[in-house]
Amino acid sequence: MELKAQLPPEIRLLLDVLAAGYGTPLPPPAPTIDWDGLLQCVRHHRLAPMMKPLLRQPAHVPGPVLTRLESLWRKVAMQTLTTNAEVVRVTAALEAAGIEVLVLKGPALAVLLHGDPSRRSMRDIDLLVRPGAAEAARAVLADCGYGQRPEMIETHYNAVELRHPSRPLPIELHVHLADSEAILPTSVLLPFETATDVTIGGRTVRTLGPEAATTFAAFHGGKHLWARLFWLADFAAASRSPAVDWAAVTDLSGRLGILPQLEVGFLLLDRLLGMARPEGAPAPGTAGRVAGRVVAAIPEILTVPPMGDHQAVLRRIGPLRALGWELALQRHWRSRWATLRSRLLPTETDRGLVALPARMDFLYYGVRAARVAFGAVRRGWTNGLKLGRRR
Repeated sequence: MELKAQLPPEIRLLLDVLAAGYGTPLPPPAPTIDWDGLLQCVRHHRLAPMMKPLLRQPAHVPGPVLTRLESLWRKVAMQTLTTNAEVVRVTAALEAAGIEVLVLKGPALAVLLHGDPSRRSMRDIDLLVRPGAAEAARAVLADCGYGQRPEMIETHYNAVELRHPSRPLPIELHVHLADSEAILPTSVLLPFETATDVTIGGRTVRTLGPEAATTFAAFHGGKHLWARLFWLADFAAASRSPAVDWAAVTDLSGRLGILPQLEVGFLLLDRLLGMARPEGAPAPGTAGRVAGRVVAAIPEILTVPPMGDHQAVLRRIGPLRALGWELALQRHWRSRWATLRSRLLPTETDRGLVALPARMDFLYYGVRAARVAFGAVRRGWTNGLKLGRRR
């Protein structure tokens, strides 16, 4: 059965709306559409900014649903304006302190690939600084109101989340683009050396260059199993952007060892949006069979409400299965080992279970492994390995 046909009608309509943004005629919605479910899907997949093709066909949408869609679109648009102003404020403060900073994803990616800062919703502000500047950057951001107290700070695998007492979106401060430098080495990606300028709120900010941004988008979508369609929308925008040199993207992805993740993106564009590969992209099949196996599981991943967070996706498909895909989609053994190590890295919870002297710190890896194994057995292999936010 065709992949798209296996998806719920609400998801198929969202895919049709995305494709319509690139010139494909928008077919009438299926008569079985659950409109309340569709609205939940729009929120979950963060696609409110891309609903204009559907809003332009009011005859196909019930009046109350159309009103709620328009309200959601306006709400996200206003949030984007506020966030853009905050991005300008904090990056100006960092640069005034002599700290080189790149804006990741969010409004910068919207301008770079979509050509419109309002085309992408966001739930945080992602900033990248060089590792040696992290401490100084946190001090500047604290002066801006972010992470001023311990309860306003949370450590993730690949970032520190800094919250503000009154502003709705936190800042995620990165020094790497993956869970560790070995997984997506900046020495290969060269984010600062190949950075480019974009204009947000009337001010120039720095972001990843088109090829680095596209490669990172493929990696990031793959890491999260493409469980939210706005990641696919980013990849679709890149595939049609004249700013992207796809031969360079292919070369960069090959040197990073993530060509299979790039291939997953192209297979999804083809099978879900009917979009052809751009010139310079790798030929089909060059990344091996694993990409096809991941794409075949998309109907298990793209479900209807209740959808939940990344952990809910893992419970549906199995965390060990997801980890197997993540490892198989990486071609370098160094990055595979770093991925495994990051999943078994002791957390504060592990260290709180037993007090060990500093010279025996290595034993916490055993504590972590034991907790993983116990959790997997106790919860039926549904939450044994934590992928994403640490605790």
